[in-house]
Amino acid sequence: EEFCLLTEEEIRLLGTFLVAEDVTIVAYLRSQDELLDSFYRMSVRFSEQRNCFDFDEFMEDQLEPNFINYYNTISRWSQVFGTERIVLRKYDRSTMMDGDIAIDLMNTIGVDVGAEWWRDSNDENASLGAYATEYLRYTNSLPVSLDVHERLIECLREVERDLKLERFTY
Repeated sequence: EEFCLLTEEEIRLLGTFLVAEDVTIVAYLRSQDELLDSFYRMSVRFSEQRNCFDFDEFMEDQLEPNFINYYNTISRWSQVFGTERIVLRKYDRSTMMDGDIAIDLMNTIGVDVGAEWWRDSNDENASLGAYATEYLRYTNSLPVSLDVHERLIECLREVERDLKLERFTY
């Protein structure tokens, strides 16, 4: 996920390790508004960050301006690997093979994921909804352990499932 933050120099260094390989760069891009929404929710959820900023404060104070500039990001990668080796895919489960990014990626690079393919469908990385994210943001300032923080996230997921809360973005 964080490959978008690499500088051209860092990408060139990576390229030196992959010179003899047949490399295809596959980039999944979601709309920038969805990216910002997801990035914010992630910053609130991850125990290392425990973001307490509201969405507007986060956008103003915490976000790297080039983070959502896909043109610059893809340009850096194409300078090293060439445009012919870059495949852009839309990050949208409705357009992915079986609605799964791992299966879609394997299919994109030509790996057969036949019947023997097994993948735990429990999406540990799924973001919380807006209500749960706001609740968690308020509790992030409390001095709780990592274990308590993770249990709180699981409780919030259960509440969202039980109440079938509608998901909306910021």
